Amino acid sequence: MPDVTDERRATIAAAESWFEAHGLPYFVLRNERRVHEALNRKRLVGVFGAAIALGVLAGVASGLATDLSNGVLVGAVTAAVVLLIYALASLHLQPIAGWAVNQTFGSLGWLFPLVTRALPLLLLFITFLFINTEVWQVTSALDRALLWLTVLFFAGVA
Repeated sequence: MPDVTDERRATIAAAESWFEAHGLPYFVLRNERRVHEALNRKRLVGVFGAAIALGVLAGVASGLATDLSNGVLVGAVTAAVVLLIYALASLHLQPIAGWAVNQTFGSLGWLFPLVTRALPLLLLFITFLFINTEVWQVTSALDRALLWLTVLFFAGVA
């Protein structure tokens, strides 16, 4: 008869491999300590400080070379990229992203039926609510960098 601790270890190992295979690395005990260290206040202050410093540096350099709105956009994107790299490296987001990609490509079969149902309603919405002179005049008057910053803001909110 196998030892109870061996049976429990096997059960835990099976559960942890299932969690990792399904994009849930935070439920694996061996990742808990590494993630806890990555979310340490001192480390986060350093990472946010580095992201802000690099963002300001890149933004000022771009702002001096072009204009202020481009500098703000470049600074924000640079800081976001630094934080994204830290999150991918330290917080074990690769399994989560891999699971999301697998789910996305696994659901491509549903794309055609969903699009054919949504397009008529979307066409009505675009025809009557978006295509009017005032919206296009406001959009054309915006600086291109400010327009992209607005698009990034709404994408972030979504």
